[in-house]
Amino acid sequence: MKPPPPVQAPAAAVSEKKSPFGQAEPVAGVRRISRNMAQVQTEAVSGTQQMSVEDLTLERVETIFTAYKAGLKDKNQSILSSAFETIKLEMPEPGTIHLVSPNPITDSYAQAERAALQELIRQETGLLLRFTNECIETNEEPVERALTKNEIFAAMSEKNPSLAQLRDALKMSIDR
Repeated sequence: MKPPPPVQAPAAAVSEKKSPFGQAEPVAGVRRISRNMAQVQTEAVSGTQQMSVEDLTLERVETIFTAYKAGLKDKNQSILSSAFETIKLEMPEPGTIHLVSPNPITDSYAQAERAALQELIRQETGLLLRFTNECIETNEEPVERALTKNEIFAAMSEKNPSLAQLRDALKMSIDR
């Protein structure tokens, strides 16, 4: 058996000239293509290419964020989980995630967990994104609360004054 003939290197790889410092300089008109070997290996294993920043959508980030919140619930971190339920995500530009918190306490939780969330998104998408925080306090009207028994009786006795007279005549109390 004869050994296989030696493989000839492509002309693009051979056509380089040496610089005075001993490093190869590309020849004009020859294009060299280099890629990150880790990316090539990841693509070979997974069969897909890494996502680009422009391909990343707010919906994809929100699904990862929802999974992160579910992980907090699973770890019995209910305070963080409930705080993260009120945080809204925005994507003002590709590659930037904006966390909008309704109050300063929630904003401090978001700042504390930002690195972990950034790492999870990096693992899921292969992208390193920039995170910003903002606290926007809303001046919403407080939600109506349930009335106490005394408040209910006061409202009823305003509409019907004889109800207060009946209570006094029977010597009843509303405290129970």
